[in-house]
Amino acid sequence: MVGHLQTRSGKYLSAVNGGGSTLAANQTAAETFETFTILKQNGTGTVVNGNSVALRSSAGYYVVAEATGGPAVNCGNAVYAD
Repeated sequence: MVGHLQTRSGKYLSAVNGGGSTLAANQTAAETFETFTILKQNGTGTVVNGNSVALRSSAGYYVVAEATGGPAVNCGNAVYAD
């Protein structure tokens, strides 16, 4: 499934330069860098509330929360790591 993530204020989440570094929520339109593949981690079928998912940028980088969920979130991992 491919999608865009939009904040309450209307800005889109963007993998800066397609990934490999930082994320920003500062774009007013969803284009290539704001497009993420949503990958269901367990099983098949529709993603529903409570499912674990991974987000992969258009350049193939995965969104990660550094330091086990601390304040830094980036899009710099070339492989998915649970």
